[in-house]
Amino acid sequence: GDLTIQLKLDGTPKLLVQTTHVAQLPFGAITAEHTAIDGPTVRPLDVWRKVHIPYYTAIMAGYGLTFSEDVPICIERFTCLY
Repeated sequence: GDLTIQLKLDGTPKLLVQTTHVAQLPFGAITAEHTAIDGPTVRPLDVWRKVHIPYYTAIMAGYGLTFSEDVPICIERFTCLY
């Protein structure tokens, strides 16, 4: 039920969203059902993985960590209120 205001790059409000569900699961457990709520270009599971593995690998390397299929991922579902 949390409310989040998403901002434009210039800091002005763009969206008001309300969280409806949050789940945490290992990266390797992400399925096509989970990726179906992502942006249209990354909804197919194989594409989602090709985009996110390098992303998480690079982010984690900056903290001296190594990516693995066991890395916990949070999935948030929300409703756009405005």
